[in-house]
Amino acid sequence: MDMRKAAAWFIIAIMVLSIGGFIGGSLFTPDSSAPFNEEFNGFVFKRENNLWVTAIDGQEYGLLYLPQELQSLSLPVSAAAWRNVEKVHLIDESADNASVAASSLALLQSVLNVNNIRLQEACLAEDACVKDVPIVDCQQPAIIIRDADPAVTETTLLGDDQCLIIRASSSFEFEKVSERIIYEFLGVLP
Repeated sequence: MDMRKAAAWFIIAIMVLSIGGFIGGSLFTPDSSAPFNEEFNGFVFKRENNLWVTAIDGQEYGLLYLPQELQSLSLPVSAAAWRNVEKVHLIDESADNASVAASSLALLQSVLNVNNIRLQEACLAEDACVKDVPIVDCQQPAIIIRDADPAVTETTLLGDDQCLIIRASSSFEFEKVSERIIYEFLGVLP
């Protein structure tokens, strides 16, 4: 057999093996587009575009975390009680004023708006308020964002009457707290 025939057969063999590998690889590889579902407390969550999506009362909600991942966060104030109010006040006492987790607040605000509840900016004390917003006390539902204590590396959640006071150690932790509030508000978590 001359050198040309050997080279031709070698190229043909490589091509056949390549095609076989391509076809075989696609047959034995799991389908990455197949939906990945989780069930929690009677709610079904499906993975879509890096979010866990569930439908509640005909409305779909997409969140980063599954409810079971956030169960350990205990809210000292009932977010479920907010379902019957017109607005929830947001009091930002952090030094950088809401840059902590603007996207988390936007998601929370969106969920509240879909349920006909407004997230209203407010202040606790008139002398500390630089904006023209209502002055409220903790007799009305409110979320108070405070700077995390630099000596403490974990997130703290405190309650003062109807105020939920959040000191998140990072924006990731604030995202978790925000989603924990959403899950309780929607009735997914107690």
